[in-house]
Amino acid sequence: MSRRILFCADVHLRPGDTEKNARFLRFLRMARSEASRLYLLGDIFDLWIGWKHLRLGDYADVIAALRDLTDSGVEVVFAPGNHDFLAGRAFRRATGATTMYYGGDVEVGGKRIHVSHGDYLYSMDKNSRRFITVTRGFFGRFVIQPLFKLLPTRAIFNLTGGFVGHSDRVKKHKKSESFEIDLREIRRIFARGVDVIVAAHIHRRQKRDFLLRGAPKTLYVLDAWRESGDYLEFSDGEFAQKRFD
Repeated sequence: MSRRILFCADVHLRPGDTEKNARFLRFLRMARSEASRLYLLGDIFDLWIGWKHLRLGDYADVIAALRDLTDSGVEVVFAPGNHDFLAGRAFRRATGATTMYYGGDVEVGGKRIHVSHGDYLYSMDKNSRRFITVTRGFFGRFVIQPLFKLLPTRAIFNLTGGFVGHSDRVKKHKKSESFEIDLREIRRIFARGVDVIVAAHIHRRQKRDFLLRGAPKTLYVLDAWRESGDYLEFSDGEFAQKRFD
């Protein structure tokens, strides 16, 4: 049997959550022995403040495990989410991972797969869209984020913590229909030859099948890690949604 390709997201690692951190480290060890490629589709860390987080050492064991994974020959692709959008050059150097800042299209088993955190795939109110633009759009990436490098560590924690708090409040207080799939965006992605979309962000596992001009298409949405870890596996030409305990 060929080695597997794995996808996971929304782990939301925190320094004090030893149980979840240990589970994720076990997951990385499993990936090292059984996978050829691992896609981490954002919000792996509940908060990541950039290169200064490497000095703090909050996730030293996870960073070391990712480096061990890439050194062993497993390809790791990281697509930042709205909680860890400051993962950049220093993160790549420390882990050996490849980063796809806005996600993108990849080839998996002869299929064209669009992978991303997916926060832009859902219908949201104008305030939430402004939030995404400021933190993760062109202005956020090339103006806001470079400014963070000039700030003291505590100031960065306060600012990014505010972004994270806003994101959590939006998810908690908005009606569920505010986070339904934006079908126009989904069809636009499928129309350029994509067969499968793998995304996350809304903390609800989903599998939805579409038919576009006679061609079958599939959307997979990854769940958040809670009592167990949600992940998607591609093996022997098939996708399977699984849990990791």
